[in-house]
Amino acid sequence: MPITLPSASSLTLSQLSETTALYPILLKRLGMRDAGAQQAKAKTKATAKKKEKEKGGLGGEGEGELVGLDRLRYEEVPGRVRGRKGKGKAWLEKGEVQSVVAWKLKHGKFRPQLPALVASNSEDAVEDITGSAFMLYDQDPSDPFPALKRLAELKGIGPATASLLLSIYDEEKVPFFSDELFRWVCWQEEEGGWERKIKYDWKEYRMLWEGVGELRRRLGEVKVVEVEKAAFVCGRLGVDDGGLREEVLEEGESGREEQRREVEHEARETEQEEHEKDNEGAEKMPLMGASDDKADGSRGNKKRKANEKAPTGDVDIDRPGPRQSKRNRK
Repeated sequence: MPITLPSASSLTLSQLSETTALYPILLKRLGMRDAGAQQAKAKTKATAKKKEKEKGGLGGEGEGELVGLDRLRYEEVPGRVRGRKGKGKAWLEKGEVQSVVAWKLKHGKFRPQLPALVASNSEDAVEDITGSAFMLYDQDPSDPFPALKRLAELKGIGPATASLLLSIYDEEKVPFFSDELFRWVCWQEEEGGWERKIKYDWKEYRMLWEGVGELRRRLGEVKVVEVEKAAFVCGRLGVDDGGLREEVLEEGESGREEQRREVEHEARETEQEEHEKDNEGAEKMPLMGASDDKADGSRGNKKRKANEKAPTGDVDIDRPGPRQSKRNRK
């Protein structure tokens, strides 16, 4: 069956798995397109090489920047925060906040003033505010708004970015207020669907929080980051008109077919190994009749050997031995 883009209201676990599997494919394709656009703007090879070096050596394929930022957002920064929490208290450093904001701008709308605003926060302010916000959240994880509003005290941090920082702390439950996730979970066709205008206020985030909570209860407490990735795929491919949807879905279907073949191959190999083990066991196990005959033969051999060793003539179990016969003669 071809891969289709599901709606959040009827999402199943298998659909969530299929859709999130498209995420790295989409990320790679977006990276390649972004690199192509950057190279097209470069007037000389020297300028192109300079841009490549500034972006960390994207090379010809160009997915390096997106993949690198994604690794920071989903793996490295959350891992560092977990490590600090394990030692007693969690917080975010200023550089980590800047990296996460860079990821947000790369995935969504670019706001040129935002990086400078975030950079204007001091190191101490970032660590103090993020640390106290995480402590507030731990007091009552069912109500994230005290923590979110504490995070929003940082310069350049509004409801959407605050939710992103808190989701770094709890990727299981806290949804990032992304365009795609809000429009997908709080779907309103009459308000524009994937083109719906968003106010990015606390009221809308409450709608998202409740909508994601209901979805998680229905599906069995799935990780919010998985839902977030599925929404990104559906949102980007739902409005694309440049062939990206067909490219990603085709590559995803091809990968799924290859995975199915690998699973079937492994299943056949396992079945063959079990069959061979059963045959080996049958060859080593003696037949029941043959075993009984062998036992009877062994008992017969022992009896014959005993008779061969027994003295003949004077000794008989029904007659007295030689000494008793001698007394009798007397």
